[in-house]
Amino acid sequence: MDDSEFKGRVVVVTGGTRGIGRRCAELFAARGAQVLACSHDAGEVSAAQQRGVAGVSAARMDVRIEDQVRAIFATHPLLQSGLDVLVNCAGIQRLGSVETTDLAAWNEVLGVNLTGAYLCSRYAIPGLRRRGGGSIVNLSSVHARVTAGSRAAYVASKTGLVGLTRAMSLDHAPDHIRVNVILPGTIDTPMITEAWAQLRPDRTADEMRVIIGQANPIGRMGTPDDIAETILFLASPRAGFITGAQIAVDGGIGNRLALPVVPARS
Repeated sequence: MDDSEFKGRVVVVTGGTRGIGRRCAELFAARGAQVLACSHDAGEVSAAQQRGVAGVSAARMDVRIEDQVRAIFATHPLLQSGLDVLVNCAGIQRLGSVETTDLAAWNEVLGVNLTGAYLCSRYAIPGLRRRGGGSIVNLSSVHARVTAGSRAAYVASKTGLVGLTRAMSLDHAPDHIRVNVILPGTIDTPMITEAWAQLRPDRTADEMRVIIGQANPIGRMGTPDDIAETILFLASPRAGFITGAQIAVDGGIGNRLALPVVPARS
């Protein structure tokens, strides 16, 4: 891969200090971009600054708070001439059905996963337009297509993000802004290990990696690199005729029909 593929490009990655977002920011920078990695967590922002990855700056921004989002896109020095790529990667998961999910948790999940993508896109688009166009990549989930129990708010938010992508891809095509969405499967990130700790406290994280890996048709769990490489492809000129697309990066799990195990006849 050409290490200068994104030379001169300016990229914003929300949720850019851990998991998929962190790896995405690192890869963009390694290939020549100047990257602003944003997080609501002051500790994670500080840690990112201390790591000192060349080409990656970090800033605190809560994607749910319009004033913070507006301020970053309007005043951050890296963005004064606009930007070329926005990656809406910030996301959280709170487990529960509609009955067990209280309104505060519901609003938190929808606020980060869906409203946050809307707000960041809204304030990024003028900067993308100033640069003659660009790319927005949204991070949804395989749960937008198929799901499991106790994820009502998460599924609603990630499904909404697919619809938002579709609308934005049409609205902003005249601005030469392409908008696509990735549907990751089970990726080995802090979010998934935190969920395992709640759902399966009887199993270690390493045991769950094996179990989930075997459930994927491809035979393993996904890695942050699997998603980050797809993001970079969609953001690049190589994907110049792709917009409004939903790309599943899920190891094939979204294609599997789950059926009860029927024992053999004795």
